[in-house]
Amino acid sequence: MNISYNKKSLSTKQSKTLMLNFRSLEKFFNFKLTEKITIKFIKSRKRMSKLWGDDTDVSAMVHNNDPFTIYIYHPDVFENNTTKKMTEYLPILTHELAHTFVTKINPRCFSWMNEGICEYSVDKKMYGNNFPKKNWDWCVKNNVFTNPNIDWLQFIQHDGYEISFNLTKYIIEKLGKKTFFHLLSIYRDDSITNYNKIFSKTIEYDFSKLLEDFGKTLRLK
Repeated sequence: MNISYNKKSLSTKQSKTLMLNFRSLEKFFNFKLTEKITIKFIKSRKRMSKLWGDDTDVSAMVHNNDPFTIYIYHPDVFENNTTKKMTEYLPILTHELAHTFVTKINPRCFSWMNEGICEYSVDKKMYGNNFPKKNWDWCVKNNVFTNPNIDWLQFIQHDGYEISFNLTKYIIEKLGKKTFFHLLSIYRDDSITNYNKIFSKTIEYDFSKLLEDFGKTLRLK
């Protein structure tokens, strides 16, 4: 385990939990990272927005050019700069750490798979499956799950985290974790307009039918 951060920024209990969470990620993804991971604590929204490239309310992020560097608000200013509670601090940081594992598997996977497996690896009961119907309809209309050119921020604004988590969980429970990782390993080529056939061949199951069946399990509001 090779994680570098200012030990004074986290309490002893937080540091211990972080290490336990990281070991859980190693077990979940079934490999250990050889790269050094750096966690940097940010103390102002101005600084976080500069790193992001625009004014943002994100609570944490992976460096745009270095997937093994993570930025997150310092615990002292976390609640003042985000809409999150301190109880969410370590789960959010663990989610960002999970992205480093996904990068090793495939740096160009689909966004919904990336966010979905990172959420699922942190907490298999993170979300319920009841979100606004209009957001699910938006995803279906825009072929979010098979179109490689979907704007990440737009997707997130339409309950992207919740939907990604639920679809990931559904696939793992229906077809198995190994099958999901086969999907995760598919390189996202922006020149391909629709991945439905590729996904169907990979999972040996009609992907459009899978999405249709998944949609029926949702309790849309």
